[in-house]
Order: sequence, then structure tokens, then C-alpha cells
Amino acid sequence: MEKIGIIGLGLMGTSLALALKKYLPAIMIAGSDQSQQHLDFNLANQTINQQLTNDNLGQMELIFLATPVHSIIPVLGQLRDKINRSKTIVTDLGSTKEEICRSVKKLYPELMFIGGHPMTGKENSGPGAAEADLFVDKNYILTTGAEPIIEQKLTPLLKKIGARIVFLDPAEHDHMVAITSHLPQLLATALINQLFEYKEYSPQSQALIGPGFLGLTRIAASNPRMWTDIYRSNRVNLLKTIDQMVTILQQYRKEIQADDEEAIYDFMTRGRKRRLELKGEDSNGLADQTTS
Repeated sequence: MEKIGIIGLGLMGTSLALALKKYLPAIMIAGSDQSQQHLDFNLANQTINQQLTNDNLGQMELIFLATPVHSIIPVLGQLRDKINRSKTIVTDLGSTKEEICRSVKKLYPELMFIGGHPMTGKENSGPGAAEADLFVDKNYILTTGAEPIIEQKLTPLLKKIGARIVFLDPAEHDHMVAITSHLPQLLATALINQLFEYKEYSPQSQALIGPGFLGLTRIAASNPRMWTDIYRSNRVNLLKTIDQMVTILQQYRKEIQADDEEAIYDFMTRGRKRRLELKGEDSNGLADQTTS
């Protein structure tokens, strides 16, 4: 591919542009963003070659949508009559997949579309936080059901920027990320809010905050607008995982209240063993956090 468009030049879109520049320097990259500041940043730093406009959309062979989840379908609606639908592949970087893929199939079945979700990111947002190697050795989910020609053209490009391709059904993807990504984000945010809303909290309490608390709540600094959209898009799966977590916490509360040493120790032992097993297999797997 020689011409690639990127719509959305925040953390993910700019990181993608940097990765393409680094590993596929011959590719021409055109980009756009609703934020003039984000666009100017990328043009000034030559992250992109030119602005993506209505005049050159039809020249793009591949378009990445690195926009918030809620805007992906509206953006596709704006693109459908401006791109070359016989050759332009469109993919997204959204953190949920079932609703997006279902809507595309219903509203825009003529588009050459495949859903995508890179399992990587940072708690910081914006183009200034972008990194060229953000995708290296990270899983990049592509949805099943697309025509083989789409996969054949997109997969080699993603591998060249260091990504590891994993194909998943959209519904299976959303079920799993509710557990591995969306619930952890919710718990981190709840924990930091609990600290500051606790009636005994004072500035001196920060002296009691150690690396464990900081590590657990790191992702609470992520983009609130993005996560609001993600939660709304995957609310059914997220509600199920919340209910499951509440049940687990209630059970452990009973064991602690009863001062059941054996049960408490078993709980901690199982958690330690499973975390060590997870780390041993792959610490960069599907539990990676994604931030736009």
C-alpha cells in the first residue's frame, strides 16, 4: 500500500502514523482530526505528509479510524460516498467491536471494512504522548467475517509495525475485554474516587500511598470521554462483569468478617498463583490497556 489515511490524530492515530513512518517510510500518510491543534501538531512534526481532505480521500488505499467509539459509525457515513469503495479498505481502532461491526454490516454493507483493536495504549492522551513503537509485540485484534482479501492486505502491514495479529469474533472480543480491560478501568477509577471521598482523607494521607496503590490506579488518569463511550458501547457485558465482581467481593467480605484464616489464605494463594502463571505466559496479552 502506498497511500494511507488516518482519521483521528490523538495518541493512537499519531502513534500509528509514527509507526508507519518508522517501519514503512515509503508510504504517504494523510491525516485529519476535529482538533486543529492535533492536526497542526502532526503537520509541524511531519508525522503525516498532508491533511486528509474530501479531495484526496478517494486516493487512499487504506483508512484507519482512530476516533472515539461513538463517532466511528457517523464518520463511516461521511466517508462512504467519498472513498473508492472498490479498492479502499477501512478499519477502526475502537475498543469495542460487536456494535460497530453490526452497524457497518447493516448500514454500509458495500464498504470493505474490518474491525480492529490494538491492545496497547497509555494513560496519557493526545499526540504529544504518541510513540512509534506503541504496537511492537502487542496483540492487535482483527474481527472475523471480513473477506480474505481485506485480511491479506491489512495483516502484513500491521505485522511490519510490530503487532501480533489475533482474529476474534466481535461478540467474543467484547465479552473478554469487559473483564480484561473495561472492569479494571472501572475499579481503578472507583478506588481513586473512594480515597478522595473517604471522610478520613486528608493531604497527609498521601504519605500512606505506596507503589501498589499508584500502580493499581495508574489507568484512572485515562481519557474520561473515551471511557464513557466505551462503557456505553459495551454496557451489557460490563454490567455482567460488575455483578460477578460484586458477588466475589461479598463472598470474600463474609470470609474476612468471620476471620476465616484458611479461606482468606486460600483466596490470596490462588490469586498469587494465577498472576504468576499469567506473567509467565505473556505479560503483554489481552489485559493490556487501550487509550485513544
